[in-house]
This record gives sequence, C-alpha cells and structure tokens, in this order.
Amino acid sequence: MNKANILLVDDQPGKLLSYQSILDDLGENLVLARSGREALQQLLRLDFALILLDVVMPEMDGFETATLIRQHPRLEDTPIIFLTAFSTSDLDRLKGYTLGAVDYVFAPVVPEVLRAKVMVFVELHRKRQELAAINDLMRAEIAERTQAEERFRVLLEAAPDAMVIIDRNGVITMVNSRTVEVFGYERRELIGQPVEMLVPEAARGRHVEHRARYFADPRARPMGSGMDLQGIRKDGTKFPVEIGLSPLQTPEGMLVYGAIRDISERQFIETRLRQSERLAAIGEMVTGLAHESRNALQLMQASLEMLARRLGQGPEQELVQEIQHAQDRLHHLFGEVGGYAAPIRLACEDRELAGLWREAWRQLSTRAQSREACLLERIGSTDLHCRVDPFSMERVFRNVLENSLAACPDPVEIEIQCSDARLGNRAAVRVLIRDNGPGLTAEQRQKIFVPFYTTKARGIGLGMPIAKRIVEAHGGRIAVDAGPCAGATIEITLPRSGKGV
Repeated sequence: MNKANILLVDDQPGKLLSYQSILDDLGENLVLARSGREALQQLLRLDFALILLDVVMPEMDGFETATLIRQHPRLEDTPIIFLTAFSTSDLDRLKGYTLGAVDYVFAPVVPEVLRAKVMVFVELHRKRQELAAINDLMRAEIAERTQAEERFRVLLEAAPDAMVIIDRNGVITMVNSRTVEVFGYERRELIGQPVEMLVPEAARGRHVEHRARYFADPRARPMGSGMDLQGIRKDGTKFPVEIGLSPLQTPEGMLVYGAIRDISERQFIETRLRQSERLAAIGEMVTGLAHESRNALQLMQASLEMLARRLGQGPEQELVQEIQHAQDRLHHLFGEVGGYAAPIRLACEDRELAGLWREAWRQLSTRAQSREACLLERIGSTDLHCRVDPFSMERVFRNVLENSLAACPDPVEIEIQCSDARLGNRAAVRVLIRDNGPGLTAEQRQKIFVPFYTTKARGIGLGMPIAKRIVEAHGGRIAVDAGPCAGATIEITLPRSGKGV
C-alpha cells in the first residue's frame, strides 16, 4: 500500500520534531516545512492527504497560508488541521473554519489524540483515492463501451440489408436506415415494438416459436429455414425476404440481430429469366414452323392467284378472297407469335414519356378519324423523364390506347394521370391510363396478360402480353388497377433509371 503524504508546517524545529516523533508510528510519509512559503512549495510538488499547519508563524501566518492554499484548484479540498500553542478566540476559530480547516489541535498536544485524528484523515484520503480509481476505471469502461457501440452503429448503418436487433422478448432495440427504407416505418415507430409487426399476421405465431427456439439454442436452425418467408411493410404490402441470424452477447444479456434482405427484385429477375428461357424455346419452335410452312404458303398463294384468274368474276371469286384473307391472317399470326417469343433487345435513351404516348395517340387518331375521342393529361409537376427504348414504349402506349378505343363507345374519353412512385429502392414514375368504357370483368382482369386471350372480334391476344414483356424488360411493372373508378385502368410503373436487357 502506498504511503500517504502528510505535511507538517511550523516555524519551530523542536515542534516539527515532536510532531514527527508522534506520527512516525503510522508509517506514512511525513514532509516538514518551516514556513508558509516552504509549505506552498511542497504542496505544488506533491499531493498530500493532510496538512498540519501552525497558526502563529512569522512573515506568513497559518491563516494567510491557508488562504493561498485554497486559491489553488488542486488544493481546495485538501484537509487542514490548525496547530496552536495559544488560546484561540471564537472569532479566530471561525476564521479558520471558513478557510477550510477541518479541526484545531491545541498545545500541549496529546499524542494519542493527534494520531487518531491524522489516521482518520489518512483513511479518508485512501478511500477517496480508491473511489477515484474506481471512477476512472468506470469512465474508461464506459468510454470503451461507447466507442464499441458507436463502431457497431457505424457498421450497422453501412450494412446493405435491413438490420434489426431484438431482445429475448422479441422487442426491437435497434435498427438501421435500410430497415426504415425497406419497411416504411420511422425509426421511432420500430424501437420498443415487437418484431412480429414486420411479419404477416398469418405467420406471427410460427415466428414467435422459432424466435424462442433460437434464443434457447443459437445453434438451432435459422428462423423459418426452408420456408417461404415474407415481410410486411407499413402500408400492408407483403414481400419475400431472406433472413440471417446471429447472437450478440451484451452485459444486459443475449440479443439477436437479423439481416433481412428484400428479394422481390431477385425473384422478379429469376422469373423473367425462366420466362425468357421458355419463350426462347417457343421462338425456336415457331421459327422452325414458319420456315417449314413458308413454301406451302407460297404454293397456296400462287395457286389461289391462278384460280382467281381462271374463275374471273363470279360468286366463286368471293370464296377465293376468303381463303386469301385466312392466309394473310396466318402470315400475321406467325409474325406476332415470333415477335412475342423473340428476345426483347432495348436501345434505351433518356426520353420524356409524354412525348411517346402523344405520338402513339397521334397515330391512332389518324387511323380513326371518324371517332369522337379525346386524350386528357393530368401530369402536374411529375418529372416524366425515364431511360427507355422509345420505339418499344411507344408500342406499349399504342396498344393500351388502342384497346381503350376498341372497348369504348363514342364519345371516348381517355385520361392519363402521373405521379412519383417507388420500385423497391428505386425512384419511379407511375402512369395510370383510364378510359370511360364498360371496364373489365374479373376474368378479363385476371387474363389480360395471358398470351392468346382476347375479347376482340379480330386479334390474336398478344398485344398486352407483349406490352408486359416490354415494361418488365425496362425493370418496370404493368398491371390492371382495380380501383373504384368506372372504366378500365392500366397502371404502368417505370424506374427513372431504366434497366435495359
């Protein structure tokens, strides 16, 4: 144990030796000073547990010395016991206490009393040192823990996935910014809430069971392993996820942090790849069929032309024309099916969508000049610039507008509304094309994008499926809006930064 420093201050050497003799048995470090000035020098050099200070000294008395001691910030709490051989008035005693004196010792000094008082203050000094050491240790631990938590938060924020930390009761204790983006909640709406709020209601009971099993044994299978997992956003939309779990030991107990990945886009791409593979196979088959059929069709055409010349004018000529129309439709069918099955190759550039649908409407209105039809635009301040293949997207708009013209009696009114949207984590534009026709039946809404499904008297039912392929090739989505408004509404959502194929 380190020795405590005790400062003995008196201008008389005999008294200093006497005090030293009395206190030697304590085994502490006794430092002697013969004046107030020398005492101040020692105090600046060492830290002292106690000062024994004579009141009556030449040049600078004890009160003056105590005043200077208390003016130093490091010394303002050092205990002072005044020593005096004279009777001290109450005023002088009060003066000593106001200067920070903890006690007076009067001559003749009783050795046992002096030792007892000194021992008390030495012990208090050691307790203060121990507390200070403990406080320093605690501050260092708190600082280290704060730094570790800050490093952890930085890593959490840098994670590409949604990161959610929960305690044993399933209460969310921490999330990162990606979680806010994926689920649509503010951070304050998540902290302190059960993690099951991020799970569809039908799966919450099963989720609680898996969570309890994982906390009991982190080596257990990850939550929901081998099952189709879904998250649910604040707006109620569900989406597929992958979850990775890891235990996190803290002084408060075990926590679990989960990395949640939205795999909607990945599944969407995988589905498109599977469709592309199937369409490629269909395309090869149709190409082969068209090639094998071309010679037969050409022979049929030549024979029909010869037959038409031989028959001349007459009722039989109408039958020949019907056969030629059927053959033309067969040629058109081969072309449409081949176009639908062929891979879509986009030449994307920055274009404004309004220009594309206006050109599509101009072409249609020119062909249907006898119709009473108008196109209304409600764009507002929406930025309509996207990176698209202008030819392909113009074809999409033309197909949708043509369907509306075919379905609606005059006067036809088609309205286009635009707004900002999101596709996963990408900024997007939503375009609603609504007509004033009879609308779509439940069957039509369900089958409108199914190849070869059509309600038209003429047509093979590939227009909307081709439109769907084009929009999805841009990384967008097309759907039938089942809102409360009358008429048919087609919703097209395109990312502002298109994704060409």
